[in-house]
Amino acid sequence: MLKKAFEFAESVHLGKVKEDCVYDNRGGAGILYKIDDNAIYLAFAGLNDADDLTAIGNSDIRLKYGTINSSILERYLEIYSILPEFPTNLPMYISGYSLGGAIAFLFALLNMEKYNIDSVYSFGSPKFSKIDTRLLVDTSKVKSKFVRVIVKHDPVAMYPLFGDWFHFGESLVLNDNKKESKFYKLVRILHLGEYNNWVNLLYLLLFTVFSQNQNHDLNTYRRLIND
Repeated sequence: MLKKAFEFAESVHLGKVKEDCVYDNRGGAGILYKIDDNAIYLAFAGLNDADDLTAIGNSDIRLKYGTINSSILERYLEIYSILPEFPTNLPMYISGYSLGGAIAFLFALLNMEKYNIDSVYSFGSPKFSKIDTRLLVDTSKVKSKFVRVIVKHDPVAMYPLFGDWFHFGESLVLNDNKKESKFYKLVRILHLGEYNNWVNLLYLLLFTVFSQNQNHDLNTYRRLIND
C-alpha cells in the first residue's frame, strides 16, 4: 500500500489528475479521490515547500481527540468544506505529502468513527499534535493505521520549531545515506536552542536561502520508496 499511497499523494501535490479520479483545487486546497467498488482513495496536497512552513503557527486548540495545531486545523477546515460525503461501507486509504500529510492525519483522526479508514500515510509531514493527542493515538488500537514516512534529515518533519509538538502513529524512516544538510542543521539548532555561535547561524541561514533541500524533495521520496 505504501507505493500506491505515495502515488496518490504525489499526483495531488503536482496537480496531475489520475485516470478515473476526481481532482478539486478550489481555493488552492488540492484534493484527489477515487471511489470504486472495493475502496476509496483520498489524497491531500500541501502548499509549495516555502508556504508549507510559513503556514504553520504555534497556537493550539483542544478538540475531542486531543490538542492540535490551530493553523493545521484552519487549513483542514478549508479543505473539508469542499469534500463530498464518502460511502461509509468501503475501506478508505488516505495519504498526503508535506502539509498535506498533516491534513491527511487530521482527517483520519477526526473521522475515524465516521468512515471505515484502513490506513493513512503521510510523507514528509510537519508535527501538529500535543502530547495528549500522541498518547491517545499511540496507546490505542488505531496507532497502526497511521504511518508517518520521512526521509532521514527531512527538516520539515521537525516543524513547528518551537513549542511541544509531536508526531504520532507508526514511523517509517527512509535512509538516503547522505550527511546532514545545512538546512537540516539550521532547523535542528533552532529547534534545540543550539545557536550559541551567531556567525555560524548567520552562515547557515544565508546558505539555506540560496540552496535547495533534497531531503524534502518529492523526487527523493519517490526514489527511496520505489527502491
